[in-house]
Amino acid sequence: MSSLRRTISATLAVSCHRSIMISRSRTYPVQVHYTDPKTGLFHVGYLYSSETSGSSGAAGATTDDLVTYRDIHPGEPLFIKPGGKNDPLAVFDGSVIPSGINGSATLLYTSVSYLPIHWTIPYTKGAETASLAVSTDGRNFTKLQQGPVIPGAPNGANSLNVTAFRDPYVFQNEYLDELLGSDNGTWYNVISGGVHDVGGSQFLYRQADPEFRDWDYLGQWWKEPVNSTWGDGTWAGRWAFVSALSQFQHSK
Repeated sequence: MSSLRRTISATLAVSCHRSIMISRSRTYPVQVHYTDPKTGLFHVGYLYSSETSGSSGAAGATTDDLVTYRDIHPGEPLFIKPGGKNDPLAVFDGSVIPSGINGSATLLYTSVSYLPIHWTIPYTKGAETASLAVSTDGRNFTKLQQGPVIPGAPNGANSLNVTAFRDPYVFQNEYLDELLGSDNGTWYNVISGGVHDVGGSQFLYRQADPEFRDWDYLGQWWKEPVNSTWGDGTWAGRWAFVSALSQFQHSK
């Protein structure tokens, strides 16, 4: 089976399991998935909006068999919510470095300070940034008291008129290390978005310090022409495909 087919199969499998563990809420695609090195439990996160309390943020569940899932916090399973200086309005998708800052699970997530965001309207610079939060217990993430580690879409000489800039996915890759001359075990992340009148894109970054507080922009990892589709367009637009795949690490 090709790496692309394995990736799609993993996406569908997790989406099916998601229906087992979620109820009485509005939920969105899975994200923030990782194996806790301290407990060995597999964590799956998802964006969550309660229909009863009105609260929203990122919630999660754990499993040891990929079939049965248990909410991290029964009732209202949020492990991070908006309201900080970096994310006064919302938190969107992110991903976890299992042994990050001080050996603890470290979340790189989308912190949102301006809404609405949509490809049909001008994008507000800095509306979506990437921020850090750390967990020491595998259940709650505490936001670092600092500004975003990626303060927005590429600017300066690399400035782009983006449509969106969110959902960082962190990963390691020995082939990229060799190709780019990086130290072995360097972390990278791709952020999904698009460029007005050009099309969907993913922006590639590389870890620039041991504490994950600085990231170097390397360029557009992948881009698609505007209004492109996959197949005849009846399944999904390719733009959604780009966003979904950034959340899953490719198998070799």
